[in-house]
Amino acid sequence: WAAAHEACMASVSSLDEASGCIGICRDACSEDRIRSNQDLADGQCMTGEAAQWDARLNRTWAAVKERLAGNPEGLLALTQAQKAWIAFRDAECAASAAIWAPDGTGAAEAGNCLLSMTAQRYIELEGIAEGNL
Repeated sequence: WAAAHEACMASVSSLDEASGCIGICRDACSEDRIRSNQDLADGQCMTGEAAQWDARLNRTWAAVKERLAGNPEGLLALTQAQKAWIAFRDAECAASAAIWAPDGTGAAEAGNCLLSMTAQRYIELEGIAEGNL
């Protein structure tokens, strides 16, 4: 499914189009699991794609730091914001898991939360890396 993610991202011509790639691996994984009668509630499809977006986010974070190297105040502010965002994302996704745990879909909901929030943050940071402030 990673190939589907890479192909989708290679096909976009702007960051505005990148959001169309969010969920592409999750959806392909889910379809495969449904065809093979596997449970979808464990969140495996979501966390697999979330890892793809997280790798992109980490590469982009390095580019952002390089771009802001001459702006220590901006880099410090963004670093603090990034740490706060990580804490918020983790808390938000933990809450999602807890809310949906009684339904048996807590892991899947947490994985979907992690995927969506990480992908959106990647798009935001990529805009900064590209100078689209």
